Formats: sequence, C-alpha cells, structure tokens
Amino acid sequence: MVTIAVKLIGWLTRILTNFAIPPSGDALRRAFSILLRIYRSVTKPAASDSTRASTTTSLLQSPVYHASSIPASACTPQVNIQVVRSSEDGGGTISTSPTNAVGYVQHAQTDCDHHALQVVPTVPEDGSDATSTSSNPVDYVQHVQPDSDHHAPPSGAQARPTSQLLPPAGPQGSNNTMLNVPSLPIGPASTSHSSLQSAPGPRGRDKRILRPGAPREIMKKRYSQRIKVESHDTERTLNPGDMNYDEDEIHGWVRCTQPEGSSYFHNPTKRITTDIDFSKQKILEWVDRVTNGLLQSAGQLLTMHDEIELVIGLLDDGQGKKECLYYFVDHRRQLLFWVHAYNLSNIFANVKGVSKFSHMKYAVETQYWTHLELYPNRRKLKAEHHAELRGILIHASTETLTSNASIAPFELDELGRMLDLVDKAEGSIDKEQVHAVYIVARLMRLFTSSRFVNFYGQPEARLNVDQSVYTKLRGQDETASMFIRISDLLLFGGPSAHATELQRVWVDRTVNFPRWKGFVGKLSNEWAGFTIYSTVMLAVDVSFLAIPALSPRSTNTNPNPTTTPMQEASNIATYLSILTVVGSLVVSVQLLNGIRAQGTSSAEEAADAMLWWTKSILGTDALAIMYSLPFALLIWGMIFFVLALALVVFGLGDHATIGLIAPAAIIIGLLTVWPSWGHRGKYQAMHELWMQGLRSVKWPRVPRRTNSGHV
Repeated sequence: MVTIAVKLIGWLTRILTNFAIPPSGDALRRAFSILLRIYRSVTKPAASDSTRASTTTSLLQSPVYHASSIPASACTPQVNIQVVRSSEDGGGTISTSPTNAVGYVQHAQTDCDHHALQVVPTVPEDGSDATSTSSNPVDYVQHVQPDSDHHAPPSGAQARPTSQLLPPAGPQGSNNTMLNVPSLPIGPASTSHSSLQSAPGPRGRDKRILRPGAPREIMKKRYSQRIKVESHDTERTLNPGDMNYDEDEIHGWVRCTQPEGSSYFHNPTKRITTDIDFSKQKILEWVDRVTNGLLQSAGQLLTMHDEIELVIGLLDDGQGKKECLYYFVDHRRQLLFWVHAYNLSNIFANVKGVSKFSHMKYAVETQYWTHLELYPNRRKLKAEHHAELRGILIHASTETLTSNASIAPFELDELGRMLDLVDKAEGSIDKEQVHAVYIVARLMRLFTSSRFVNFYGQPEARLNVDQSVYTKLRGQDETASMFIRISDLLLFGGPSAHATELQRVWVDRTVNFPRWKGFVGKLSNEWAGFTIYSTVMLAVDVSFLAIPALSPRSTNTNPNPTTTPMQEASNIATYLSILTVVGSLVVSVQLLNGIRAQGTSSAEEAADAMLWWTKSILGTDALAIMYSLPFALLIWGMIFFVLALALVVFGLGDHATIGLIAPAAIIIGLLTVWPSWGHRGKYQAMHELWMQGLRSVKWPRVPRRTNSGHV
C-alpha cells in the first residue's frame, strides 16, 4: 500500500512538474523536484559504494557531449541520460561538483508505443538556475523519435557494419564509461531523426531541437524565410572625413556575401559556416557552445583535417517549432557526413528504388555542390572541378546534337552558353574568385542531380529520356485505361494521343525540361490554331442561319409564315454547331492562358504540376482528356454544321439536286475520314483483326487424295 501511494505521489509530481507549473514558478518546481527525488530513492534500489564511485568518476572524466541513439526495439522503463559540460576552449575542464558538471540531469521516459522520449528538466540540488551554473554551459539532451514507416531504410539496401559514437578515449587505464547510457549503433538501420538533441536557446529556456540536416533545407530557408525590413525613412550624418562603411566586426568571424546577395558568417579558425544572424551576443555564445560540442564529437569519429567544414543553421516553421540543423563537409572527398545517424532518403528527391551506396553517393554529392553554391566565399576554384564540368558540358552538347532522346537537362543552345561561361572561368583556377566558384558549383549541382535521377553508373541506368527504369510503373509500356478508351469514342482519339505524349514527358514521374518545353510549345501552337478555326466556324454558322432556305415560309392554306420540320432540324443542328465551336474557343483560350507560363518555368514547377495531376482521382488521364477538348469540340462543331447543311440539301432539294450531290458527298466523306483513319494505324489494326478472325474460324477439312488414288 505504501509503495502504491509513493508511486502515485511520483506520477503526480512528474505531471505537475511538466505541465501544471508555469516557467516562473521556480520555488514550486524545486519543491516538486525534491519529492521526485524522494520517489526515486524509495522505488530504486540503492547503488553500492563502488558502483556510485565508478559512475561519478566516469561522469567527471567525460569531456564532450555523448551522442547516442535509442532504437525502438530497446524500450526500457527508464533511461538516464547524462549531459556533460565542456569549457569554451574545448579542453573539457569540468567542475568537481557532480551537479555543476552535469548541469541538467535529464530523466527520459521511453514510450514503447510511440518510441519517443519525454524529457523532464530538473534543477541543481543547490536550487540555483541550471543555466547559470557555469560561465559557458553546453546543455544537451539526447532524445529519439524513430519513425519506422517514413524513415525506414530503402528496401534491398546493402548492409554495412555499424559504427558507434563512443565517448572520447581518456588516458590509458582511465574509466570513460558513460553513466547508464549504452553505446548504440549508427548505421543504415538508423534514421535521420533517430538521434536528436534538445539544446537550450539563447535565453536558456528556449529549447531548440539539434538534428542532422542537409544543404537543401538551408537553401529552402534562405529563399523562403527572408528577414524583412521596416519601410521608413532613415537618416545618417557622416562626420568630416568619415569613409568607414563596414559593419562592426565579430571576434573570430568573417562576414561573407554570396554572389546573389545573401550574407553569412565564416569562422576560419574553427572552419564553421552559418547563416545565423549574430546581432545578439547571446546567440553568438550559444552557437559557440553548440559547435564546440559537434566538433569534439566529430573528432572521436575521424581525423579532422583542414578541408572539413561544419555548417549550422536555425529553422523556424512559424508555429513555434524551432530546429537547429548541422552537417559536416569534406571538401577533399566532396561528401557530407554527420555525427548522428542520418536517413539519406531525405535527399533522394522522391526517386524510388535507390538501394546501392554507389548510387546514393550522387545524392550526397548533389548536396555537396548545393553547399558550395550557398557558401562559395573563401574557396578556390579547383582545376579538376573545372575540367570535369567542361567535359560534362561537351558530352551533353554532343549527345543533344546527335540524338532526339538525350537525357541532358538542357537544350543545345543553353549548353553552348554554359560551355562559354565555363571557358571564361578558366582564368580563375586556383584563385579565390567567388563568382567562378559559384558558377561551377551551381552547374555541377544540376548535372549531378540529373545523374542521380537517371541511375548513372548503375546497371539499370536510363540511357534515353523516354525510357523507364522501373519494373512496374504507369508509363508507355502500359496500355491505355478503360476511361481513355471510352473517351476516344466521343473525342475522336484525342485523349489516347495526348496520354501517349504525357507518358513521354512524365517518365518515372520525372520531367526532362527540354522535352517538357517542346511539349508545351507544341500544345500552345495547336491551341492557338484551334482558336482561329473556331472563329471561322462561328462566322460560318451565324451566316448559315441567314440563308433563305431556313427562313419561315407561308403557304396557301396557312398565310402565316411557318417553318417546316426539316428547317427546324437544320436550325437545331446549326445551334449545336455554334455551341460546340464556342466551347472549343473558350477552352482553347483557357488552356493557353494556363500553360503559357509553364514553358518558361523551372523543371521543379513542371514536376510539381504533373505530380498534382497524378495524385488526382483520374491521374494524368484527366489531363489528357482536357488537352483534347479543343480539337474534339471543334470537330463536333463541324459535324453539326455538315448535318445542318445535309438537311437543307437533301430535305429541301429536288430529285435532280439530290442525285448530283449524293455521290460527291459520299466520296468527299470517305476522303475526309481517310487521313484520320490511316494516321492512327487503323489499317494495321483492321488487318490484324481480320487475320485473327480468319484463324479462329474452324474450316471444314478437305480430304487429300494420294497418288494411288486412295483418300
């Protein structure tokens, strides 16, 4: 009974500490923390003196942050996670007080259902604010959010030996075992969010999630979350002889400006780059603490040479969720790495079937060139980079010139202009010329991304732009759907023709921009022509209604002018022709207005538009039917006009007129149907259908007579 009461008190204390007490209630928080410690001491068996001594020694000797992962399968009722504070110089000087050394002793409760850790901060035993126990505190807490559905490794991926992010090796014979935190693997089985850290923000209580990220996220944030300037007049008076227009210097940091105009900071001593605004001193101190911990953790994994760079950035979604992401760049190998497990599928850009590490490498290289495009300052243009890009452009130009199914992401004239720019940048080799580095990095990012999408270097590589690399995906090898076949009967085969064209430009749910531009240009010219034809047909229909043959007539028995049933039928057919022609004109104008900008938009925008249609109920079939409406409505307008004309000629004419016009109408009708029938391969289809019918007939067997006369 006592145990149950103590547990109830502990649960109540934990709930009130987390949710019920406001941030300003420090006294109440400390009181409930004391009750929580009493609960732990009652429910937890006391540790032996030797164990307590060894763990305390281990705690004090750990000079860096310990990055560990807790997989979902290792759900334990209670996990204690220690947080170690290092000195500003990275030497790992630690106070002799266990409370001051740890700062926040975080208690994490794992939830086996959701695989998340609920972090509950506690304050030091002396009652002081944990954020002020040291002059340079670095408070991390490791927590885990695995998502088996979204962040699972690609199926069929090759297994690699897992590595471990261990504590730093201390002096020989010392005990550096972390307290109650097992060393966990970092490998393909882990995810990008499987090892996260919650780091206090500049205010001490403002928590930010520290996680591994990619340059594409920083690029998205740079272009979408720009800092705004207040619109008001400013005045500044210069002192006599004052010519200083430089901003105040920040110790250890150099302000750089990217060729597009964005500013960022670079620390040449520690080799750190960031987009974070250092206008506040607290933010600068916080960045120093976080980067020191990341650099020390990276030093335990590999040898840090002068070509390794750390990038850190802040993300804010505007809804209170704040993240701090980082990544390391190795300029010698042109790759990225992290000190936590990272799910590479985050940078696969919706490319499916990526299972080999040699293929994944191009996705990482794409992010490397994205980084160099974001931060080109204080980098030299390497000769091998310039030579590689020049060779890629020459090959792409040759392939585009000699093949109509080239996978090059640019047209021939664009490739020629790019090659001219690269040749002009040859004089900047081995120089810190920021514009030349930016040009090479931007172009290399585009071509490396194309290599990744086309499975470059793999047995399944896409060699033609209209070639699929997947075993089963909606593409040109798949027959038209039943909805398209039914629509072809009413829309004169237009949906199937446009569906085939869409499959050629939307192969494996990717867009080749040169082919897309050609497709859009073809549609624009086609619809522009339909508007002219529709205008002519509209004028013809209106003029046809004014002919005398359709005017009401009076007879001897009925002096009032009336129309005959044949005239009424002709007028109705003309009205239907006018309606369909006007419909073709309106649809053509609307489609032209909607697609005109897509020919000059980016490949990303074209792919987004196609992906939106693909996810609709009818998929791209709806797009094919919509694109065929101007042609189909115009043809229906012509058919209704011919019907109205036939009713006038054959319904109101005499026998001589009908006898002369009927043969000519039959011949012209056959000649009119001939191009459409033969253009769509109907001859071959009819021949095959006829031969199949002949083979399916069971003909009577005729007995053959031999030379002897017997049957």
